Amino acid sequence: ATERATQSTSPPSTDFLTSNSLSTIQSLERHLFSPKVQNEMERIFQSRVEYDGKLHTFPSFKYTFQGFWRNWKRMMKDGIPTGSSGVGSGGVGGEGKFVLFAGDENERIVDVTRDPRNPHHAKIPITVFGYEYGLANMAAFLSQVMVDGIYDDACDESNEQAMLDRGGNPTNSFPMSNACGQYNSSYADMTCPPSEKNMECPPLSPQKTIEASFSTGKTGLKCGPTSIYPSARNQKNDKGRTDVEGCCWWGRGPLHTKGLCSMGKVNYYMGVKAFNEGRITLNTPGVFPDIDFCDTPEAVCLTTDEDRMWSVAMFEWAERIQQYRSADGSSIWNYKEKLADFVNGGMNMFEYYSDEVDTDRDNSFIHAVSSIVDRGCHNAPHCFYSGGPVNKLPLRRIAFTVALSALNIPTMRTELVVEQALDHLKSKQDRIEKNLLLYKTKQGIFPSQRYKFDDLFDALYRFSRPYDATDTSYPTNITYFYSPDHPPLYMGNPYMKHGHKYG
Repeated sequence: ATERATQSTSPPSTDFLTSNSLSTIQSLERHLFSPKVQNEMERIFQSRVEYDGKLHTFPSFKYTFQGFWRNWKRMMKDGIPTGSSGVGSGGVGGEGKFVLFAGDENERIVDVTRDPRNPHHAKIPITVFGYEYGLANMAAFLSQVMVDGIYDDACDESNEQAMLDRGGNPTNSFPMSNACGQYNSSYADMTCPPSEKNMECPPLSPQKTIEASFSTGKTGLKCGPTSIYPSARNQKNDKGRTDVEGCCWWGRGPLHTKGLCSMGKVNYYMGVKAFNEGRITLNTPGVFPDIDFCDTPEAVCLTTDEDRMWSVAMFEWAERIQQYRSADGSSIWNYKEKLADFVNGGMNMFEYYSDEVDTDRDNSFIHAVSSIVDRGCHNAPHCFYSGGPVNKLPLRRIAFTVALSALNIPTMRTELVVEQALDHLKSKQDRIEKNLLLYKTKQGIFPSQRYKFDDLFDALYRFSRPYDATDTSYPTNITYFYSPDHPPLYMGNPYMKHGHKYG
């Protein structure tokens, strides 16, 4: 058991997200490598292929848990240097570098309601461990890379937007010019704001030729001059393109890093430009000083080394997603603040307790994060570069639920599922006493005088939770079952809707 750190009612700011002390990272690692979590991780790294009219799954060949964790841990500890103390993730652990959030060592007591759909539902205090903020950030990242990279077991974005017939129905025709942009996007127009123009990649030569291949039955994208790939006048993408000259900026890596700005930042902070301008050295971990990602964006995928693919994706998450802050009318959407609010609110409590779910409202956090990743702003379809809706939003939402469940967060669910099961039992007390706690004699059936409901309830209460001498909620007038060699009585699956029914 780890010692309790200082408790506080709420974090004074979001700087604690980048505290990233060695002890915090170790706490996160212990949780991640616990048997319960490790038994679930294969659910995340499962690829998919459809044949014979059925969807089949298989362990990803390209993306592994070991490769993911190796790079995620490095990005929490070392990050990517920015060359300036004023640029980076901020906070104690993020000065002068972009790091992935790990959280801190504190435990926080926050009040949550079991049913966000019911405004009259009483709130209960829960404990949130500091590293759970880091795990929630990890779950959000995994939900996006599951959909963009792992499911297809691919590094390159595939040609997947079909043309529509006159009735608005998808056909079996996929325009070659989707390489220039799919779903109402134009990748070559994804440029940097004026303050970051020096980081942006210049347009590629029209003669640049790249052809991506796919191994799971989908079609790869390609770019090149019309002398090699003639324009297909009857096949236009959403932006009206029929050729693929200079259209080499499609998504690459598990997060589908795309466009002149995002790829330019990869080169500016991790590639040859970072090395030439002194931001990195040959010994900087997780960077590629010999690669010009602007001249050869395909280099992200031209490797069997998954470290390069993970590094590019995690850098983009740390630089673009974690740092996201946008004014929206009178309100401001700040990723750091929304992440903290999400964790402090119990992380998708409605998934476990609400009978009715308002899909947009209840999933507002992951919907906004998916919008930032896929469209560039938090409130698609009102984004500047990509005016369409979020691509594959239902899949991203489901993947987030899977990631949270596999990571066994929030940890307080292990206590709440016991309380939920006991509350359900209490609501059935009358029926249990009248139908089960009975004894037979020749004179008839009578309520048992030996086996009482309250005794049953107290016994279940004691045996279903490990004894904690520091927990004042444990009654002191009863003897506790305690064995370091045996788990408590099973009271249900904490990370499944209605999971208490198994208990």
